[in-house]
Amino acid sequence: MIQIDKERCIGCGLCAQDCIAANIRVENGKAVVLQECLTCGHCAAVCPQQAVSIPQYDMADVEPYSIELSADHLLRAIKSRRSIRNYQPKQIEREKLQRIVEAGRYTATAKNTQGCRFVLVQEQLDTFKDMIWSAIDHAVQHNDLPEGVPPYMLDTYKRFLALRQQEPPVDYLFRNAPAVLFVAANTPVDAGLAAQNMEMMAVAQGLGALYDGFLNYTIELTAELKQWLGIADKKSYVCMLLGYPAALHLVRMQTWFGDKHTVRNEKQRRNKQSWSDIVCNYVPAFYFKAISVITADFLVASGRKNVYYKWRKRL
Repeated sequence: MIQIDKERCIGCGLCAQDCIAANIRVENGKAVVLQECLTCGHCAAVCPQQAVSIPQYDMADVEPYSIELSADHLLRAIKSRRSIRNYQPKQIEREKLQRIVEAGRYTATAKNTQGCRFVLVQEQLDTFKDMIWSAIDHAVQHNDLPEGVPPYMLDTYKRFLALRQQEPPVDYLFRNAPAVLFVAANTPVDAGLAAQNMEMMAVAQGLGALYDGFLNYTIELTAELKQWLGIADKKSYVCMLLGYPAALHLVRMQTWFGDKHTVRNEKQRRNKQSWSDIVCNYVPAFYFKAISVITADFLVASGRKNVYYKWRKRL
């Protein structure tokens, strides 16, 4: 329950106005707390006299509110976001991992439940990999998946195992990332919000990230995997690979179809088009000549001359 320092309180009422639970009111020129609350901290954030404190929090961590981030820089960072699938063989410094977790910890949660749990695996990643591949081998050999893992994952696991047997082996599941992050939460929204902030913090520190849905499904194969991660009582909604990118991205690509409204209208229009219309409209120009020759030969050889003439007309 929040506490009001009566000597500091000037009865301005800002805390009462900002309380989402209407749990504060001003009586005789002083703020009064009516009952237990969400401990969201809004009252402490708006108090100009620092008269509000929350025993559940370490008030020494409270910092003056200030925004130094440029809106243009933030938007550019969002537009430049990339999924990283190739990493340097380099460990991530502990300080950087701590900042990533802190970014997740300070993310908003529904009703301020703060029910997210963050699990970072780096030092024991080899042990975790062995457990994962052992579980996959068992699932493939018995041709069986537990509830919560989509049926298509069985064929996916078979492909992953085949890639590992190549020379050199290809680790399509971990992609040689030095660290793996799991976000378990009460709701998928809470996990997604936290993951977005954590990814942005990772990128701000020169790291790259990849959301790994395959690996997130895989920890559901056995109870031992979730117990080892310490999330046996929660559901993991997000898995993220982390590491230093092996390649530097030098350009920012524009969205293919523009804004959401354009994308929706474009999809509706494309549903009414023939396959040849779609290829003519959307295949990049520098591929088009080679594809057109191959496609024309195929259409003639297969006896579909009516489509061939339509194709030639479009050219």
